[in-house]
Amino acid sequence: MPYVLAQDFVQFLFHYLLHKVRLLWYVHQVHHSSEFLLFSFSVKRTHFLEEVFNLSLTSGVIGLLIGAMSFTFAIPIWKSELFGVDAWFLVHLFSFWHLRHSHMGLSYGWLESILQSPAQHQLHHSVENEHWDKNFGLLFSFWDRLFGCFLRSLPPENFRLGLPQADRGDYDSVLKLFFMPFWKIGKALLNDRGGQLPGVSIR
Repeated sequence: MPYVLAQDFVQFLFHYLLHKVRLLWYVHQVHHSSEFLLFSFSVKRTHFLEEVFNLSLTSGVIGLLIGAMSFTFAIPIWKSELFGVDAWFLVHLFSFWHLRHSHMGLSYGWLESILQSPAQHQLHHSVENEHWDKNFGLLFSFWDRLFGCFLRSLPPENFRLGLPQADRGDYDSVLKLFFMPFWKIGKALLNDRGGQLPGVSIR
């Protein structure tokens, strides 16, 4: 369980930073540019830089944690698995993670204070002001409560998905999906005459 909690927090924190750090947000915009959630197609609509950052951070932190726990408590590393499958992935599988990037608004009711429901993550992809920068969690939603970005799922309603109007046309081709983050990062760095990295992304 500590392993599952640690990995989920690392994933939450990375996702939070993707939205709050301007340079990372330019990369994460590729994922949020989708205006229709189509299961695994929308899950994998991510820029390769995001995948590299995510896997490097997660593997590094979780590898150190598992190694430290294994050394300290003489716990075999395979104990982080259930039935031969990565424990964190298995828990996600049974929490309907595959429905998060869909239009199937499955809510968990009162359990949403603990577990992130597909309906909550769908609100995360909403472009409406009241939904913006909410529900960063993947498995557990109490991280969002700690960081002040928790939002319960709502009754089915129509809300637009995607990016704010100013960015909506930036990712409408395969070439733009690949090159636009580099363009935006380069432009931001060139305009950064104060010698500091661009700060928090503001909608």
